[in-house]
Amino acid sequence: MSRQALPPSRRASTPLVSAVPLSRDTVWLLGLGVLSLAGYLALRPTLPAAGARDVAGFAAVFAAVFALYIAGCALVLRGAVRGRTALLAGLALAAAFRLLLAPQTPTLSGDAYRYVWDARLLAHGLSPYLYTPLDPHVAALRDAAIYPHMGWYFEPTLYPPAAQYVYLLTRLLAPDNVIAIKIVMLGFEAVTVAGLMALLQTRGQDPARALIYAWNPLAVVEIAGNGHVDATAAAMIVLALLAQRRGRPGLAGVLIGLATLFKLFPLALLAALDRRDLRRAVPAALATVVAGYLPFLLTRATPFGFLGRYAADQEANQWLYVPAHLAQDVGTRHLLHLLPIAALVCALALLTALRWRGRLDTATAAFLLLLTVLLFSPSMYPWYLLTVLPFVALGLRDIQPSGVRLSWGRIALAPALYLAPLLFSATVAWSYAFYELNGPLWWLGALEYAPLYGLLALAALSAAGRRPFRSALFRLPRPVARGTEV
Repeated sequence: MSRQALPPSRRASTPLVSAVPLSRDTVWLLGLGVLSLAGYLALRPTLPAAGARDVAGFAAVFAAVFALYIAGCALVLRGAVRGRTALLAGLALAAAFRLLLAPQTPTLSGDAYRYVWDARLLAHGLSPYLYTPLDPHVAALRDAAIYPHMGWYFEPTLYPPAAQYVYLLTRLLAPDNVIAIKIVMLGFEAVTVAGLMALLQTRGQDPARALIYAWNPLAVVEIAGNGHVDATAAAMIVLALLAQRRGRPGLAGVLIGLATLFKLFPLALLAALDRRDLRRAVPAALATVVAGYLPFLLTRATPFGFLGRYAADQEANQWLYVPAHLAQDVGTRHLLHLLPIAALVCALALLTALRWRGRLDTATAAFLLLLTVLLFSPSMYPWYLLTVLPFVALGLRDIQPSGVRLSWGRIALAPALYLAPLLFSATVAWSYAFYELNGPLWWLGALEYAPLYGLLALAALSAAGRRPFRSALFRLPRPVARGTEV
């Protein structure tokens, strides 16, 4: 199968030769990286291992680091990374960002402690899908180092089987150690970056675009800082796209199955594949999921934990359910709760139809499917974006040089569809304030979501052919001719 032709707005990939001298843009980019290092150093005191978190200080420093990151993205899209030396320097800086936060215990989220707790139960022959942390049967396993920092004490675990296996393997390496959890998640993130570079190269794009993901402050904070398991699903998703690009739909199906065993919702990615590949991808994905769940299905515990209870939680995406909360009648309230679910089903069906009619390529369809699921999810925590951020490196347009100076305004010409999650990865971090401040804070929620939905609205106008946005913002690709899609 031949590879799909790239849109004309994208440059061919830059050969990674080490003899290329450092340009002025490269020096600027590396300088921004050094300033970002100072920013992450300033971030550390706002997240102390003991004592109260400084959420206001965290938000201020995070915003400053993100501003440096946006400038770095503009330079990467301009072609500042030319040559192996510049790329390795950029990747080294990305690793340094993470090394500054990795030694600290997680403070913004207690999820990593729950991972350790689940592994502790498994190591003692107990199912985390059966026993809640408050169950008397596990009272002897409670301690002062892990137990007080978890959440959801009244519920069994939510995390699917592949995540449980990773937690247990991590325990074999370093028992009851949240830092070890973070190191393992950083290993999966390294796979994401390497896979993304390979995927970019197969698409004829510059592998240095992977820095758009690797330098993202949200990825740094949520993986190196909080050790979230979403890093595993992101790695599997990128590898699945790479396998599909290389004409291996069976392997792509297995990887989508593994991603599902980490986070459940990546199963929707099967709709992004070409119809002729589904005969091998779907059975492979389903067999992988069944094999992952089988050891738990053989026990008397349901392997879905408190999924229903979690789906009913609307703490972190409550804007969807404002009409339901305002309704006085119980029946009306239940009906309004179902509307977002109905909208999600319709949106996924529309995207599937567009993909199978050739209006979307695989990567674009996968991005839209994942983003749609997240936007309609009852809960939308900052780390959920980790599965979407690698696609930003694939979709942003290059910035053409303008004389000897960088035209910073040209970053606005990037597709609005991909700018939306990019900027949302900055504003979504403000949601941590909900846990520290009292009151409904609707104004904070509006500031958090306004850039996201504003840019998505512009993208929708562009896709519908409304001027003046059509030439500058995202447009649905033209139909893909048969035999040209991977």
